[in-house]
Amino acid sequence: MENYRCVTSVQEIQEYIGNAAVVAFDYETAPDEPYRMEEKAALDPYKSHIVGCSFSTKEHTGIYVPVAHKVGENIENALFLCFLKSFLTNKNIAAKYILRTIIVFFVMKL
Repeated sequence: MENYRCVTSVQEIQEYIGNAAVVAFDYETAPDEPYRMEEKAALDPYKSHIVGCSFSTKEHTGIYVPVAHKVGENIENALFLCFLKSFLTNKNIAAKYILRTIIVFFVMKL
């Protein structure tokens, strides 16, 4: 059975991940307004921003976290950044990520 859902709180993310040792992590980007018409700007961390992140702990399940959607509810940015830092530096979780890109998206743009 497939179980995918959207969550907008750190508590919901933590409840989903639980004590999982392996967590798949991905994020979606969108171009910053000045680059909106530029082809592939969403792939350039200097011209885009993260709009959502997804996590999965097992096959056919997952959560999506809206971070900067123009429509609908987003997670509170400061709380999510705090969670994301602890998640990405947690040595007990085997998570693959592109650290440089994450740093550019969240740190360099503050």
